[in-house]
Amino acid sequence: MKLIETSAELLPFIAGEDGIYKMIERAGRTCYKSTDKITKDSAKPFVDRMIKSGHTAMLEHGTVYLKIPILERTSYRIDSYNSNPYTKTKIGRMEGNPFYYYIVSNLRVLQENNWLDDLQYLCSPTEFHEKRYTFRMVTSIGVTRELNRHKLLCVA
Repeated sequence: MKLIETSAELLPFIAGEDGIYKMIERAGRTCYKSTDKITKDSAKPFVDRMIKSGHTAMLEHGTVYLKIPILERTSYRIDSYNSNPYTKTKIGRMEGNPFYYYIVSNLRVLQENNWLDDLQYLCSPTEFHEKRYTFRMVTSIGVTRELNRHKLLCVA
């Protein structure tokens, strides 16, 4: 039996669409033990290959923070976002401003529902967004299987 030195590291949030791709690449390359292949420009092509191959599980590591004005045409999607177990929505208003939908999700939700056009509402997290954290963990396969089985508990 091989003993694994367990470790966990909180990965810093990287803002913007490029940040989403970088987080997904970091997760995917950690999984595939190919972190040495990460370069300044490798994230988007890596994610595009994941999508093309149908391996969209890694897209869950790309946190998406959206701020959508309530009166926008995409407001019809709010019920769909609300019913998605990987998405949290709130309505909020900063003083003197209109009301917005504040949505926290991941790139897999947007990709699989053909909502990538909602990335135009991408923003940095605000006080109204529920925060998501990404950890890089090194542990045994048994522990990762249990974490994966109960991942909805981590989202809640």
